[in-house]
Amino acid sequence: MDRILYAAGGLRVGCFRRYPWQRPFADTGPIREGPLLVFPRTSVVIRHRDREPVMADPTRVMLYNPGQEYTRRAVTNRGDECEWFAFPPEIVADAMRDVDPAVADRGDRPFLDVWAPSPRDAYLLQRRVTEHLLRSERRSELFVEESMMLLLARVVARRPESTTARRATTAAEHRAVADACREVVARRLGERTSLRAIAAAVGVSPFHLARLFRRDAGTTIHTYVHELRLRTALQRVADGDEVARIAVDLGYASHSHFTARFRRFFGVTPSAFRRRLRARS
Repeated sequence: MDRILYAAGGLRVGCFRRYPWQRPFADTGPIREGPLLVFPRTSVVIRHRDREPVMADPTRVMLYNPGQEYTRRAVTNRGDECEWFAFPPEIVADAMRDVDPAVADRGDRPFLDVWAPSPRDAYLLQRRVTEHLLRSERRSELFVEESMMLLLARVVARRPESTTARRATTAAEHRAVADACREVVARRLGERTSLRAIAAAVGVSPFHLARLFRRDAGTTIHTYVHELRLRTALQRVADGDEVARIAVDLGYASHSHFTARFRRFFGVTPSAFRRRLRARS
């Protein structure tokens, strides 16, 4: 359910797993650690107390203050799988000071937002830290802690588009459409699909969906699908799964198609990424 991989100097790293058939799933109580950066592996709907529901998925970093109350709703049978990184509040405040000077007045509750965009390099870095902690016989505290500081800097320097000045009710409606699209994509991740099919499932026109999703996510649905697939593939590559099987499961036409996408996205082929992890271990 919750496994601590690293704990030193107020910094902690852990893996969380909760599946829909495990009870309680919807409410596992308030956050005991924190502040937290959470990197989802799966798509799951998260609702912080007194906030609107948000689709947590591998393209977002979820933000939690200590004691945060929240509930979750499963989107797929994988439930809620994620890695989390906990920091002392003063470190988070220090990292956020340039973008949010008022953070010093909020004590141990530095985060105002529920989520932040997950940059590709940050997502790859957190996977490397996790694999290092899981597989290396001799852990490098310097590598782990420097990487955590870099992750924090990259995440808090970015603000979600949802914080821009748009009329609140309209913005909420647009987010709901975009998150409904994310849910459909998560359920059909390995399937061939179309804008028309997704729009029909969401209940809006294809034009409306394409426009609102790009406005909310800053990218196209097509790009989002490949981002989600490739970030999902990263762990399977690390685990040693056959690359051809990963390609088929995630909806790619061939081994070579998947490898080319993976290399273009992460800057390295699946086999080279796996060799690097083993070399570090």
